[in-house]
Amino acid sequence: MAVQTPPRMTGGSAKTQNIIIPNFSGGVNSYLDEARLPNNTLRSAVNYMLRQDGVLYPRWGTKTFFPVLDKMPDGFDKFTVKMLATASGLEEWVIIVEDGVVKRSNGGAWQEATGEKLTPGYEAKFYQVDDCVYIVNGKDVLAFYDIANNKVKKFEGIDTPKNLKVTNSKNLATGSYSNFYKVSAVNEVGETMASAEISVKTNRIRNQWRQTGEVEDYLELTWDAVPKATRYNIYYSDMSNDETYIDSVSTNSYRDLGRTAQNVAVEAPVADTTSGPVLRDITGSSYRIFGVGVDDKVYWGGVGKYISAFNAFYGGGWVEINKGTGEIPITVRSYRDGRGEPVNVVFMTTASGEGSQNQLTLTSMTVGNTSFIVPNIARVVGSYGTYAAGSVTEADNNLFFTCSRGKNTTGAKPDLLNVLSTEEVSLAIRPDFDGINPLYGRGISSVHFDGKIFDAVPAAQSKVNNEIWILDLQLKAWIRPWTIGIKKLITFTPSDGRERLMGLRSTPDNNGKYRIVEFSEKYITDDGEPFVSTFRTGLLHFDKGHMSWAKMKKTYIELLRVSGSLSIAVSGTGKKRVLHTLKDITVSSAMVTTGFNSDKFNDFAFNDTEGGHVTFSDPSTKKSLKINKVVNNYRVDGRSSNASYGIATITSVVIPKKVPDPASWKK
Repeated sequence: MAVQTPPRMTGGSAKTQNIIIPNFSGGVNSYLDEARLPNNTLRSAVNYMLRQDGVLYPRWGTKTFFPVLDKMPDGFDKFTVKMLATASGLEEWVIIVEDGVVKRSNGGAWQEATGEKLTPGYEAKFYQVDDCVYIVNGKDVLAFYDIANNKVKKFEGIDTPKNLKVTNSKNLATGSYSNFYKVSAVNEVGETMASAEISVKTNRIRNQWRQTGEVEDYLELTWDAVPKATRYNIYYSDMSNDETYIDSVSTNSYRDLGRTAQNVAVEAPVADTTSGPVLRDITGSSYRIFGVGVDDKVYWGGVGKYISAFNAFYGGGWVEINKGTGEIPITVRSYRDGRGEPVNVVFMTTASGEGSQNQLTLTSMTVGNTSFIVPNIARVVGSYGTYAAGSVTEADNNLFFTCSRGKNTTGAKPDLLNVLSTEEVSLAIRPDFDGINPLYGRGISSVHFDGKIFDAVPAAQSKVNNEIWILDLQLKAWIRPWTIGIKKLITFTPSDGRERLMGLRSTPDNNGKYRIVEFSEKYITDDGEPFVSTFRTGLLHFDKGHMSWAKMKKTYIELLRVSGSLSIAVSGTGKKRVLHTLKDITVSSAMVTTGFNSDKFNDFAFNDTEGGHVTFSDPSTKKSLKINKVVNNYRVDGRSSNASYGIATITSVVIPKKVPDPASWKK
């Protein structure tokens, strides 16, 4: 992070110097004290944004884009449909869940889907693949929305096997060695919970059932066939209720010869996933569906026609990562390892909200005539995870995410061969990230749009998202806050082909309605409601040691394309007075009375109306504030509402002065 540099001084006569703020490309910095800020950096910028090379503009306004909603929806996202009438042949629609009913809209009236309903009150997440939108909410089994038929469907489950029986071969006598079995049924989607346990005692331990020269001995298992089951999995142990996987068959009988080793990593299932697992998060990676279950397992589907098959024998499966360690998985994203090879990244979290990352790779293995997927887990050393699945955003070949250590990015560094590095990108506003409660930060929503990452966050211990913070990737600078609460941010491209930034408001309007709004520079209000924009620079000094004094002659403000009014104030620290207003003025595009004669502006009041109001329409306009005061430092503040303009440069003309140390310095 940059430290304070000497003021940029140019031009002027032999006696005068020009101190220039050429732009605001340093963004907002709340980490350094305002006396330490570089002169292109802002102490605050409420409802502003950076454009061009650091020109400061009031933020985009908003306007309702979709029909208003009577209730806060339990989920909000988008999906794509093929529309031959559009230039690209594709058009995006919005999908929501309201009172358990799935609805869609492309800007017109909401259309209700037929079919299955979801449990109200549980936040839904969506993932589109294979012309369906898969829906999870942490309560219901996996559902999918059939786009073509506008219908919500769920997978049909199968029954757990019953009447499990076991018999000895004639040469395997009853003895003191215990053998316990359970059986589960499998369909393309998942696996039933294991059957009731059955046990039998033998006179030899399992791996010694057949001895040299003897006839083959075994235990024969049978059970009732399960309609629509495609396979049955066999689980074994020498201890009760500790069974792990040994084999899989396609018929309702199994002969255990004692030769197949146990896979101790696969325990007998205690939940039924044949209707689909119950997931709290769903994403796509490496052409598969990935989900995080309420049981803290990471699930994946197969490929091709088995995209929704979470069964290992159809390319799917699940794994428990760091079970019992205090870390739980949050979300899975597609990325690469340090060598650039594709890999699935599992973001974990801890009680502190820090967490870690694990790389998950899937390998196909064949045993006999049966093929299945084996997961491999590798922890990324030195990494952080996230407590907010919605904060993970891909941009500029990196993954950006939020945790208790602020905003971070994961990527390869040029000087570290084959190694991924986690690096904080939020140092400039770290105190603000520290003010987010991880309990409510789980709802952070982030999106990459217009070369920026927009974060909808619950600032200052709020329980709902109440501000938007922006990381400008080109300038590598932060601007915050936008004082508008957004529960979920998305990008959205309707039939006109123009991508937009959309957001679901966190709170109802004055009529108790909930709105999905578009952000755009076309709007200077929020649905007709003006918002106030304020900015403040850091304290500017005249030398590196901050000891010099100067007489401020004038301060010039260069403004771009002003519409509306903007009030500017210059404050400074004199020999006998602490920081106070030196001069203020209001500039506008029309002769209107919008002075701040009685309004408080933080710790000073606009009370000097010298200069009045100015009317202009030029693309670039300069306005001067005549000051003629001797100061040790100064800063510039601005305030506007219902206006559009850009603040390009601020230049102060000063004359260095030799001033004895004030009495306050000597005490």
